[in-house]
Formats: sequence, structure tokens, C-alpha cells
Amino acid sequence: MSAADLTPTEPSSVGLSSPPGRAGVPLAGDVVLDAPERLAPFNRAGVLAAGDVHVARRLAALVGEDDPEVVLAAALAVRAPGHGSTCVDLAVVADHVVAEEHGDAELLAALEWPAPDPLVRRLAASALVAEGPVPGPLALHGQRLYLRRLWDDEQALAAAFTSRRARLASTPLPLQRGPLAGLHPGQARAVDTVTQRDLTVIAGGPGTGKTTTIARLVIAAHLARPDLRVALAAPTGKAAARLGEALVGEARSLGLPTVEETEPGGEDEGPSTQPLPGVEATTIHRLLGLRPGGGRRPRHDRRNPVAADLVIVDEASMVSVALMRHVVDAVADTSRLVLVGDPDQLQSVEAGSVLGDLIGDRDHPAVVRLTEGHRFTADSGVGRFALAISGGDVDAALDALRDPIQADVSLVVPDDADGWPRPDGALEAVCERLRATAAAVRRRAAAGDAAGALAAANRLKVLCAHRRGPAGVATYNALVERLVDPRPPHRRGAVTVGQPVMIGHNDRLLGVYNGDLGVVVASGGRPVVAVDSGRGLRHVDVVRLPGVQTVHALTIHKSQGSEFGDVIVVLPVDHSPILTRELLYTAITRARASVTVIGSEQSVRTAVERRLQRTGGLREALAS
Repeated sequence: MSAADLTPTEPSSVGLSSPPGRAGVPLAGDVVLDAPERLAPFNRAGVLAAGDVHVARRLAALVGEDDPEVVLAAALAVRAPGHGSTCVDLAVVADHVVAEEHGDAELLAALEWPAPDPLVRRLAASALVAEGPVPGPLALHGQRLYLRRLWDDEQALAAAFTSRRARLASTPLPLQRGPLAGLHPGQARAVDTVTQRDLTVIAGGPGTGKTTTIARLVIAAHLARPDLRVALAAPTGKAAARLGEALVGEARSLGLPTVEETEPGGEDEGPSTQPLPGVEATTIHRLLGLRPGGGRRPRHDRRNPVAADLVIVDEASMVSVALMRHVVDAVADTSRLVLVGDPDQLQSVEAGSVLGDLIGDRDHPAVVRLTEGHRFTADSGVGRFALAISGGDVDAALDALRDPIQADVSLVVPDDADGWPRPDGALEAVCERLRATAAAVRRRAAAGDAAGALAAANRLKVLCAHRRGPAGVATYNALVERLVDPRPPHRRGAVTVGQPVMIGHNDRLLGVYNGDLGVVVASGGRPVVAVDSGRGLRHVDVVRLPGVQTVHALTIHKSQGSEFGDVIVVLPVDHSPILTRELLYTAITRARASVTVIGSEQSVRTAVERRLQRTGGLREALAS
């Protein structure tokens, strides 16, 4: 076994020690007592987790490397994927890390960072980055240091995308024009691009018609050629289900028959509906035959590609470099690949920013940007706010929040600097809205009105950057529970009628997916979870859904792919490293009607000014 075989794509995958929650000072037990002298200060300051230190030491030992500076560089490369980067840029790592970390300022300021040029020379002479038949576990490209597998993934993606972007489609894609009637010019251009090219990227914000474009394209192609093989995929079960639901909705709006297949499991759920014969939306993992945690090799790859003439991947901004490499490997050269997503939203929780890198900073014939919004208009308060955030215009964002004429956006500055919510003072009106919403949900749920309870729960939702802390999900969930029922809380883990919940796992038999939202309702004298899957209301016994989470409030990350009538966005203090433009944009674009931001003007300013920093070489490789 070579050292490269042990190179992780995430530090914890070697089975040594998981990285901490990357919010600052190392978690208890995360300080390595026997850390090498050169790495110990970085570990104590919260820059290197225990897993980063252990993996770097192990890799160095496998190749006989004992240079402390080189081992430090290796630990920084191991750290990078945990922060969403495919590599560490040794020339700027000190500046990036100080911006990311929220640990002890004195310990961070005291760190002695190696000079990049001498370090690169020492790395170049190390067996850690050796090339050849048995390559080292790391790869060095200029001043960027990669885990070998991530370097290979990035290079494979660059080659595949470059080749596909340059090619026109070798086979025609016939379309029946009827389903395409009524598309706006941007959508029509996207459809035309798919017919002409091997690779098409459809980018746009919420409500710009991305999903409608996909659905109409698939229907038009299927009607023109019923034997056309179409594969629809998304990163999560929830996103895949929503894609399938949209296709069903468009097919029904055109008066087309859909296919019903009864699946076992779930109470009162009825048949599962497929949009068209042979067309099913699924997760990327299921499409490729990848099992989470079940090894790296998918069933479908270059030797055994997916049997599809047209492969469409929705929510592509959430796809990591490693997973996208599997996708492009599994799409045959004779098949079309369509990637759809919003590059301004939060990106994959794993390494890489593939969609943004692929779109780049310049126009390309393979990229179609949809800009005509339908969820909210550009001159509405929410529309102005969203546009200002995505453009990085701080003054315009604050002007939109302060404008007294547009009541659909507002800023509430909490009485306490840390944002601790109290049902009086500045947050009194917000708390009353939350109380009234939760009470309405409970009344409808107790009456067995599942549809009414779900509608009430989705009219207003709190979105937080953090899970814990004064501005976190746990705090706001507890606040709402106290507002609607001041009695002592029920035992931990118990569910109550009227409780809004989030499903925590995928279960195709029950027809529910990780991230689906539901409400506990009374049904026949017992509580069940009502979930609107988009294919009909499903009632699932509580005992069949272990681990549901209360969601008066949920994290902004978890809210991706959902829509609510009004949203209350709780921002952390301005020095929180998670506070970025992408986070704020994702949060406010979940709203259909109004946005209330709880936080300081400085937090808004910091969020709009701070881009999510991810280091990688894919954009550069695609631009060359």
C-alpha cells in the first residue's frame, strides 16, 4: 500500500480524528498533547485540528519525511478540504486563515508562518509530492499544495469540461415545440444551447425559471422522441424529489398523462407519480451507484457510463469537485450534460466551487444566465436587497433595508449586542409574529387539518447562521416553544401535536427525504407526521421517522431548496467566520414575500463585503 492510498479527501476519513466545528478555539480534546513543536502553536490557535496533525504526521512517516516545515505544509493541505478548498495556497494561507478563524487573537497573531518560496523548494524535494508510478500523497503545483486525490479530481474535471465546452453535439436532439411555447427569451436560449452543445450550464437566481426550463425541455424532447433516455439527478434526495415534482407539475399543466406506481410504506400516501414513462429524478449517488461511506468506486464510470442520452444535474452549486468528477466520468462522450444552479448561493459543504469556477468571469457559449426573476421583482425591497448582496454593493443593501416605503424588507437591531432574543424591546414585534404563527400551526394540527398546519408553518420561518449560541437555531426554537407554551418543556426527544419538524434521512419507501419539512398532526387519536412531498400529502407514523428535528428555526444551509412566505434571518456578530455574502444571499432568497433581518448594520456590511474564500485551481485551468 502506498502513501497515496491513505490520502483522505476529508481529514476524518482516515479514521484518526474528526476535525472540530470550524468556528474557533479547538473543541475539548482537540488539542494534540504530543503535537510536533512546529505544529503545536497552530493546533493550540485553532488553525489545525487534531485530525490535521495526525494525518500529516502519518503521511510524513510513510515516506520518511522529517522536515518540520514540510510536515506543517502537509497539515495545512490536509486542513484545506474541511474549509471547502481543494488545496492550500502557500503564498496567501496566512491571510486567509486569519480571516477564517475565530480563535484566540493573540495565539493567531503569534503564529510563525513559513516563507512560501523556500517552503516550495523544500516541498519539491520531498517524497510527499513525488511524481512517477507511485506518486506521493500530495501534489505541488506552483505555490498550491493539494491532497493527491483532489489534484487528480480537479485536473480530470478541467480536462473534461474543456473538451465538452469546445464540442458541438454530434447527434441531433429533436424537440416538439409545443411545450416550449411561453418560455421567455433566456429560457428559450438555454433550450437551444442544449440542442447544440455537449455541455450546457444554466445559471440563475431563485425564481428565474431554471426548473421550468429543464421540465419543458425534457417534455419537449420526450414527446419528439419517446425512446430518448433522460437521467435527472440532484445532490440530495430532497432536491431530487422537488425536481421530479416540478416535472410532474409541468406535464400536468400541459395535459399530459403521468405514470403512477404504488410504493409500499407510508400511510395514506397514495401512489407515487413519475412525470413521464422511464423518466425519474434521483440523487447523484443513486444515479452513479455510489453508496455514501461504501467506498470510492461507483458502479458507473468511463468504462460503464450511465445509460442516458441526456443527463441533467440540478442544484449543481452544491456538488463538490470529487462528486462532479464521478459525474463527468459516468457521462458517455455521446451524451449531453446539462448543469443547473445558482452560483451565488452557498456551495458544497465539501471541497470545491465547481459551478462558479465553470461559469467563470467571462461569457462562454456553453453558459446561459437566466436573469428574469418571477419570485420577486427587481424593484421590490427583497429584489433590491438580493441584487445588492449578489453584486457586493454594501450601500445599496443598507439602503434597501432602511427604505421606509418598501415594507417587505427591514432590519431589527437586537437590544443585546450578541443578539440574545427576548420577547420585549426591539424584538417584541418579531416574537409576537412567531408566537401567532406557532399557535396557528398548533390549532390546525390539533384539529387534524394537515394541509392547513403545513401552510401555516411555511408562512414564516426563522433562518440562522449557527446551530447553537445566542443567534442560533437551538435558541430560537426554544424561544418559540416558550412563547406558545410557557409550561415546562416535555421530555427530550418527545414529539407534540403542532410541532414543525424536519426529516433527517431518506426513505424512498415512505416517500420522504432528508430535509423535507412536516408538521406533527392528530390523526385518529395519535400523532403522525404530515409531509407535503409535492406528490400529495403523506401521513407517516411518528415511530417510523426517528430523529426528526424541531424547525421553528433552521440553519440557512438546511434551508437551501426551500421557500417560505416570510423569513426572519438571524445574523451572528460581525466577526463570525461563517458570515459571508453567499450565506446572506441564500437566506433572503428563501422568501416569497418579506424578509426581516435581525442583527446589526455592521453584520450586514460584513456579510455583503466578505466572499466565501475557497482556494483551488479549477477556474484558472478552465481559463487557460
